[in-house]
Amino acid sequence: TLEVDSGGFRLKGRAGLGKAPFDIVWDENFEQKPGSPYRHVTATGSVRGEQWKNLGVDAFEGTKGPVNVSIEMSKPSKTKTVISGTVDMTPAALNVDMLKWKKPARERAVLKFTATAPDGEPVRIAPITLRGSDVSATGNATLSSDMSQLLSFSFPKLVLGRTNASLEFAQSFGKDGALRLDATGTSLDVSGLRGGNDPGKEDPRPKEYRIKIDKLYTSETGIIDKAHVFAARDKAGWRSIDFHGESEGVPLSIELTPKADGTRTFAIFCDDFGTAMAGLGFTDTIEGGKLIVTGKSTPENARIIKGNIKIKEFTVTNLPVLALLLNATSPFGITGILTNSASFSLLKGQYTWKGDAISLEKTHATGAAVGINIEGDVDMNSGEAKLRGTVVPFSEINKVINAIPIIGDLLTGGENQGILAVAYEIKGPLSSPGISVNPGSLLTPGFLRNVFFGDSDDENEEE
Repeated sequence: TLEVDSGGFRLKGRAGLGKAPFDIVWDENFEQKPGSPYRHVTATGSVRGEQWKNLGVDAFEGTKGPVNVSIEMSKPSKTKTVISGTVDMTPAALNVDMLKWKKPARERAVLKFTATAPDGEPVRIAPITLRGSDVSATGNATLSSDMSQLLSFSFPKLVLGRTNASLEFAQSFGKDGALRLDATGTSLDVSGLRGGNDPGKEDPRPKEYRIKIDKLYTSETGIIDKAHVFAARDKAGWRSIDFHGESEGVPLSIELTPKADGTRTFAIFCDDFGTAMAGLGFTDTIEGGKLIVTGKSTPENARIIKGNIKIKEFTVTNLPVLALLLNATSPFGITGILTNSASFSLLKGQYTWKGDAISLEKTHATGAAVGINIEGDVDMNSGEAKLRGTVVPFSEINKVINAIPIIGDLLTGGENQGILAVAYEIKGPLSSPGISVNPGSLLTPGFLRNVFFGDSDDENEEE
């Protein structure tokens, strides 16, 4: 229904907002009246499932059941708008993956907010409150004038899922844009976040992360205790890292440190490589291993770090990349003695770190049953890898042959090589890489394999 007179109009009825039905009451005054705003609008309705996507709220896409929404908008002057709302999520079952928050249906959770929007200026939302059976938060936020960008938020205490912390976030855009996140408190769950990765390198802004958290959840099972983190990044990559914490009581230290002479040093130390990888949320398929990574840049090339990697005494169980590699070589019979795990006495090699790319050189993992040589590149931002090398079975047998003067080197190709080996290549994302093997390298004397397979460089070859 629509009622119009010389002073204004009233519009009342049902409308579809992003395909969700809402009851609308809209009162408009053409001229301001004492005690009345220029505009007053109320909208009440329920949003379900896919309707959130149509409203541009991706986080609620997996919602099952109705979320009751009530919004009131008032325009007290021609240049100012005030919006308040209540979002009652109690009837619905929620699974907000980005925040790792699950809520069963009929468990109380109510969000309330008030926003002030002066024309052409940032929108201030204060206060924001969230209350429920296991959630509690009070804070504020700022949006861009067109409400398309989040500029900042502050929650002195946010209790949501596994998070119980104080969060501060601010970002700006344009030529001098920057981003900063600060977190302190009892616990913080970052397992649903992208982690700063930007595969398309679409966001070159400087970024700073400061975290001081008793328990940092990095994945469903990964936890870093006593996490003290400072990390700074710019368009060239990570500028500085100071990461200290514990995984199951094992200390972990990661430091990328700019020096006064213009160089930068890089170091990782941990007495249990497998525990550290699990705590960081990367993988739980590695057991043991003392890890030492060191490196340094020159003043002339401060962003290029060259160094060494060493891991002693570790076992790999069901690591997807290794499993795919061993399965790819199994038709040639060289991994028949392996079960679902492989133990290595030592992994050592050299690396070059530039931007987000890590280049591995002369990297060897040696075990009693199998040895693996690795060279190539890994993009730490996108997760893409381009690696090559050889799988050498029966490492101890090959070691004996290698020890024979002159003949041993000829047959095996030298240290960390073997008389039996298969050349391989890995391309694609490390989570699901493409792996190919070269059967022509099987049973090839080492010196010939090195000529034909060992030192290939396909940078100039057509893809």
